[in-house]
Amino acid sequence: MKKQLMTITAAALVAFGAISCNKATQQENTSSVEVAETKTEKQVFTFDKANTSVLWTAFKFTEKAGVGGKFDEFEVTPKVTSAESPMAIMNALTFSIPVSSVNSSNPDRDGKLREHFFGKMANTEAITGTIKAVEGDDKAGTATVTVKLNDVEKDLSMKYTVSEKEDDAPGTIRLTGTIDVAEFGATPALEALNGVCEDLHKGSDGKSVLWPTVDVVVKSVLSTTAL
Repeated sequence: MKKQLMTITAAALVAFGAISCNKATQQENTSSVEVAETKTEKQVFTFDKANTSVLWTAFKFTEKAGVGGKFDEFEVTPKVTSAESPMAIMNALTFSIPVSSVNSSNPDRDGKLREHFFGKMANTEAITGTIKAVEGDDKAGTATVTVKLNDVEKDLSMKYTVSEKEDDAPGTIRLTGTIDVAEFGATPALEALNGVCEDLHKGSDGKSVLWPTVDVVVKSVLSTTAL
């Protein structure tokens, strides 16, 4: 009877010990999580013009084949140059893009764009504008961008994303949208350009087509500093 009692007592002690160890392990794990959370650092994002690019894609042919390019020069003035949120840097940012810096990797085409497209517009030595509103979070959202082209100002809705991984460095902002030059009264300029490039804009159906829509991508890699 005593042996049985001792056996039961020993088993109870072992079970109690196991429970106690388990609780201790859980507490240690919890503590580790708390420590890890404590070590999470905030970051400050800073705009860097040297790591910013303005890209565009125009379209020709009935089948809408893309022709890509960029602007080599631009001025960007954020309201704040450093902030804990990429959104704060975008909001109220102003920009000016000299059209003379257009670069499609084809000098002959670039000369025609300057003379027969931008050159036919009113007061368009530069495309100017402001990001006047941003809605979303630090990962994605929309931006309302006021653009002035051909002496016409219009609000455009553009999407933005902030990359955390993949091919881009953390803190890379991509602002994407489409400009319809017809909405800026620039159809005559588009027709003038298509007139001097008529044969170059003929697709497989023999029709010369230059689309009025241009896709725009602004990419900026923000530098980051831990607080």
